Amino acid sequence: MTKSILFVLLLAIVGSGCVTKKKYDDLSFRKDHLEKEYQALLKVRDEKRDLERQLQATEIALEEANKAGQQQKEYAISLEKDRDQINERIDELIRQNQALLSASANEKQSLVEEILAKEEQLRRKETAQDSLARALSDRERQSASLAASLAEKEARINELDQLVRERENALKSLREGLLNALKGFTAADLTVREENGRIYVSLSQNLLFSVGSDKLAPKGVEALKQLGGVLKDQEDLQILVEGHTDTDGSSDLNWDLSLSRAATVVKLLTKEGLDPTTVTAAGRGFYLPVASNDTAEGKSANRRVEIILVPRLEKIMELIGRNE
Repeated sequence: MTKSILFVLLLAIVGSGCVTKKKYDDLSFRKDHLEKEYQALLKVRDEKRDLERQLQATEIALEEANKAGQQQKEYAISLEKDRDQINERIDELIRQNQALLSASANEKQSLVEEILAKEEQLRRKETAQDSLARALSDRERQSASLAASLAEKEARINELDQLVRERENALKSLREGLLNALKGFTAADLTVREENGRIYVSLSQNLLFSVGSDKLAPKGVEALKQLGGVLKDQEDLQILVEGHTDTDGSSDLNWDLSLSRAATVVKLLTKEGLDPTTVTAAGRGFYLPVASNDTAEGKSANRRVEIILVPRLEKIMELIGRNE
């Protein structure tokens, strides 16, 4: 979307032949503003995808660790059984040894060697058992660490999802509040729409201003006051007020008029209680039309002021920063 808007702006600039510093600064501001928002949303999406991939890999690793641990437990039990059998055999050999004390020296030596071999076998079995027990303990610690990592990643994903849902619900509630506050106005004069995670309130020139004037009409003042009454209680919004014109007249005149009208709207909104640090005025002249300027109806649609409500992303960006 940012690249498309920039392309349209550049076409408009090339078509106009001469660009004033004011136009260039305004277009640069618009481009930077949209680019930052677009990159922030991409980062949120990529973070969520990365966390989901990590979660899947962690679950697989945990399952494999649990299987390996179970196998080692079963092997340890088998070793214990072997050790008991060897102990029984040693006891039996000791009894045989006692019974053969009067036997020949060669027979005694053979019996001793057999006993020593069995003892060595037992020692090796016990050493292997100790090694397996340590390996099993390490596996259990690894499993616990993987489980903790899995829980942490799930918590991050859940927190991100919750923030996104809260943002969507807040936008929905704001849109409904605006529609209720402005329902006394016709669609020809005023529309409210949600697009790309933003809310656009479009007010026609016929509602706000006389032709060629930046002085608000009474009906326009009424509409903006009702709008300000809803927006002044919104703490997590950045508000951009854009003035637009048709192609009648020179580009310089239309540019100045669009900016002057946007500034007039901003001044009234701030008088109604909006935080001045959250509201920005921008003049777009005739460079961002919504209809063709070849017809009277299209020109009428293009003569407008758009109030764009952009949710702030500080909380989401703060969460992403903690995860990095």
